[in-house]
Amino acid sequence: MNWTTEQAQAIYEDGKDILVAAAAGSGKTAVLVERIIQKVTRENDPYEIDEMLVATFTNAAAQEMRTRVGQALEKALEANPQSHHLRKQLSLLQKAHISTLHAFCIEVVRKYGFELEIDPGFRILDDVESDLLKNDLLQETFEEWYGKEGDEQAAFFRFVDSFSNDRNDQEVFDLVLKVYEFARQHPDPFEWLDQLAESYSIEENTTLDDLDWMPIVRQDIKEKIDAMEFEIHQAMETAQMPNGPAHYVDTIEKDLEQIQQIQSALDLPWDELYTFIHEHKTFARLSGKKFECDEEIKESVKSLRDQYKKRLQAIVERWFSREGSAYLSDLKKIKPQIEQLVKVVKDFHERFQSEKKEQAVVDFLDLEHYCLQILSDGKDETGNDVPSYIAQQYRKQFKEVLIDEYQDTNLVQEAILQLLTAGEDAGQLFMVGDVKQSIYRFRHAEPSLFMKKYKDFMQEEVQATRIDLARNFRSRKEVLDGANYIFRQLLDEQVGEMNYEKEAELIYSNKVYEKLTTTNVDCDLHIVTKEEEEAEDVSDEWKYLKAAQIEARVYAEKIKDWIENGQIIDKETEQPRSIHYRDIVILMRSLKWAPVIEDELKQMGIPVYADLSTGYLEAMEIQVMLNVLRIIDNPIQDIPLASVLKSPIVGLTEDELAQIRLKGKRDSFYQAMLNYIRTGENEELIRKLRHLRGLLESWREDARYGSLSKLIWKIYRDTAYFEYVGGTPGGKQRQANLRALYDRARSYERSSYRGLFRFLRFIERMEEQGKNLASARALGEQEDVVRMMTIHSSKGLEFPYVILGAAGRDFNKQDVRGKYILHKDHGIGAKYMDVDRRILYDTFPFEALKVATERESLAEEMRILYVALTRAKEKLTIVGQVKNWEKQLEKWNEVANHMEWVLPPHTRTDQANYLNWIGSALIRHENSDSLRTSGLATTIPEPIRKDEAQWSVIRTHASDYMDPEWITAERDEQLQEAIREWKPDRLPSRSEHYDEVDRRLRFSYPFQTSAERRAKQTVTEIKRLRQPVDEYGAREVVSNQARLSLDRPRFMQSGGKNLSKAEIGSAMHTLMQHIPLQKLWDDSSLQEFIQELVMKETLTEEEGEAIDRDAILRLFSSEVGSMLGRAKSIEREIPFTMEVQASDIYPDWEDPTEESVLVQGVIDCLIQTEDGYELLDYKTDTITGELTEEKINQLRQRYETQVELYQKAVESIMNIELDHVYLYFFDKDLLIDTIRE
Repeated sequence: MNWTTEQAQAIYEDGKDILVAAAAGSGKTAVLVERIIQKVTRENDPYEIDEMLVATFTNAAAQEMRTRVGQALEKALEANPQSHHLRKQLSLLQKAHISTLHAFCIEVVRKYGFELEIDPGFRILDDVESDLLKNDLLQETFEEWYGKEGDEQAAFFRFVDSFSNDRNDQEVFDLVLKVYEFARQHPDPFEWLDQLAESYSIEENTTLDDLDWMPIVRQDIKEKIDAMEFEIHQAMETAQMPNGPAHYVDTIEKDLEQIQQIQSALDLPWDELYTFIHEHKTFARLSGKKFECDEEIKESVKSLRDQYKKRLQAIVERWFSREGSAYLSDLKKIKPQIEQLVKVVKDFHERFQSEKKEQAVVDFLDLEHYCLQILSDGKDETGNDVPSYIAQQYRKQFKEVLIDEYQDTNLVQEAILQLLTAGEDAGQLFMVGDVKQSIYRFRHAEPSLFMKKYKDFMQEEVQATRIDLARNFRSRKEVLDGANYIFRQLLDEQVGEMNYEKEAELIYSNKVYEKLTTTNVDCDLHIVTKEEEEAEDVSDEWKYLKAAQIEARVYAEKIKDWIENGQIIDKETEQPRSIHYRDIVILMRSLKWAPVIEDELKQMGIPVYADLSTGYLEAMEIQVMLNVLRIIDNPIQDIPLASVLKSPIVGLTEDELAQIRLKGKRDSFYQAMLNYIRTGENEELIRKLRHLRGLLESWREDARYGSLSKLIWKIYRDTAYFEYVGGTPGGKQRQANLRALYDRARSYERSSYRGLFRFLRFIERMEEQGKNLASARALGEQEDVVRMMTIHSSKGLEFPYVILGAAGRDFNKQDVRGKYILHKDHGIGAKYMDVDRRILYDTFPFEALKVATERESLAEEMRILYVALTRAKEKLTIVGQVKNWEKQLEKWNEVANHMEWVLPPHTRTDQANYLNWIGSALIRHENSDSLRTSGLATTIPEPIRKDEAQWSVIRTHASDYMDPEWITAERDEQLQEAIREWKPDRLPSRSEHYDEVDRRLRFSYPFQTSAERRAKQTVTEIKRLRQPVDEYGAREVVSNQARLSLDRPRFMQSGGKNLSKAEIGSAMHTLMQHIPLQKLWDDSSLQEFIQELVMKETLTEEEGEAIDRDAILRLFSSEVGSMLGRAKSIEREIPFTMEVQASDIYPDWEDPTEESVLVQGVIDCLIQTEDGYELLDYKTDTITGELTEEKINQLRQRYETQVELYQKAVESIMNIELDHVYLYFFDKDLLIDTIRE
């Protein structure tokens, strides 16, 4: 393969730590794999494969990497078959450390868990069991705290009152859990918790400037003041325009002077700044004298002035509405609550850890923390981890540690990596990633680790190397130019946490796209506006469309056009081909709109699949099943019962439900149902209700004694609900959801929890907390459908055509809307609750952390946008909606004359959604005339104006999407009408495929009997099939699933009398199999022999006591005993298998071709005498009544089939002829010769 210079450097560079900053589509995985291969196969000082630790982000990536390394080794071995080294590497490959970091942690903890007294056979908790255990232990923790007395109880009560609402303590539960989980993202959770309380410690001489949160606040104020200065300059320039309000200029100049004075005072101590701000917070009035000017320009200046005046007012209200001493007083008041929070979290942490150790279970975070504890011997004086002897061993073993997706590493994982690689005696660290794609902040990924190394590794004094892989082999030049143009303007350290450096810009490198130049591949920005239409002939029905519906119809229009007219370059053949649905993906920040969009696209004939991670519990089929489980658990629940009655499981109408309710107006609905069964008038309704009652009784019995998963599958089977949903729209997905419910029930039962009641409580808790279970996947990779997924789900994937939808939706700010905010570096910021007056106050740390969190969220959103734009290979389209187009344009045009590449910070922070960012970025491009309210200023630097990016801006109105082509809706309506009125002439004309479709639908399998009959049978089963039912038989060859047995367990029973007849018969046969046949027996010797069999565990004690010794002694004293004594040889318990024609076994065989059936059996006894061979079969049947000739014939007929098969088997397999086939009945000492008599 032809590697670029940078790729080759990343593959072959050696002897130092290396950071590879690999942009999207730059082939970083290929480079990582090649580096491993080169290290192992090079001639000079090759590595052993197990001398490298390779950590990937997913198990799938690890397996793919292992496979690629294996293929490379095999290829190298073909070229050098004599190499013992390569052979050894192949043999070591499956033991090589190529896995996720979690898998490595598991290995370390299992191997060295004894150091922490951890059971090496520990089990990993799944999310279900972990949540259940947490909730139980948290409940236990709170109950104990509620039970404390004195000051401890008072402090706890005040803490609960401060963070709960008036109804319950759920908010406090959630707080404790969140703080606990947040703390565990830190290498030392207790240290982080202690810092929470310490940060609220206020001494007598403490000022606001001493607080850790102050730099955040001052930076926020500075940015707001800078934004005001920017807007003042804008107002000044506008006022000085021809026909502008020149009489406003003096006032605006005074405003500028006032703001500059504030800027110069920002470094003053807080108390002095407080005074200064209040002295300068009022602006002068604009001149009121009459002045001829353009009214639009005048209003624009006034609007800009109002804008920056409001900014200053907001600063005053947020930071200077109270004196510093008041903020400090808040901290003193809230400190006891924070200290109590820390105590409760630590208490819960210890309980949880203790319980997990007792149960020998761990969760995923435990693995990292335990691994860190095993590898560390505590901290040194500088606060760094000291490697343990185990870490030293790993340092000697691993010459190199390679980690993929390094930008998503968290603090605990980084500590583990440092213990493995830091120090002169350790191997080198090779890190690959792209910090611009670090989008897992919610998983506590720490992109700052990557950014710090990115800067440090360029310094000469640092013994490490940074390599930038910027060449993109994924996308067309148009896509890359479009993305580069946007991110040059969005990313900087102030807002985006990083600069979009020249070295990191995407470079077009895949020349194969030049084979197809006829397709329109410019990046599209499609804006749908919603302002009032002036045209009278336009209906206003568009106002009643949901935003998701409008968006879906825009997508449909584009997708249809692409499918009909578009072409792409095929990845395999590298030649142009038509676009398929699977080549298109719709990316969204969240899938809240997905169900509506999915429905709309399907209505318009576009196959689409949304991999929803939400909505599972709300799915209709899951709600119905959960309601069935609820009424099994407790039928006195009106809403679940009514839901089941109305569902297809029972299928009642509203009128029938009303009839039931009238039978018990004041009773529960279940009682009303029972009343209707007794006294109702509608026989059909009574039948349905009786059937449901019977099912509920059966299911309740199964729920009481059986497993939950089996109960769920039994409900599917008893009601045919699983098959029913399969025939409804989206049936494949619905059935997948029902299967997932069954699988989740099995997962639940594998935990330490049991029972239907607890399972339902767990589901209800998830619903209360707004959590969900991911819906089951029901889609193959190659299915030809349009995919709809979140941007997070698309990471690592690529698609020829990408639509980024819902770009006009504002970002979710839920993280900063609660009563508290958690931050990895700055602890907790909580609002202060005056418990006595129930008044909630914002506090200084809360507002500071709100600023910090919002800023970090914006930086992450920029990285998420980068991931979205770089998924596209050939075409990128962004769709967003705007309510007020003129106002939006005005906002975007505020930066139309901005002279620097990067947009002003306030533009990026104030207009926080993707559409605003992209719109503001395109304003200064020469091809974006449709976005500008005035001409493009020539003073804008040429690289910005004339950039190679090609963006097409399309603007349509929502009214354009009122009447889509409802393909499926029209088709369904015509079909329903034709069927309802039974008018075949209204059906569509028959297509050329009609006859073939008709043949297939009418097809009848010609070998149906073969499908319904077993291909292997036992002699006993055939006898039961062919003969009348007796007390030992059954009516079916394969019985239905047995009902749950409620017999007492065998260990609680005593005496042989409790054995069944079949068990006694088996015991008698076992004795006859082992007893010496040519010995003289009496009762004493026989009893002694039975005891020997019991001692050898051939018989159980109960079976030994159940043996009928008199019947055995009668046999030996009878003609049978004499025959056994005279025998030349005897073979006992002879198993056989033979092939028999199916028509000989099954009387109703109808298949046109003859089939064979395997018959298996065991012959009790084959005797060779002087005259020939005789077969003897023992029977333990109880013979009732007088022993007449008729009774003997009945017994012969009962076993006729069995005897025939035994005879046929012996004679055909052993090639002998039987002289006699005897049946011996112990009960009457009866011998029947089935051949001679």
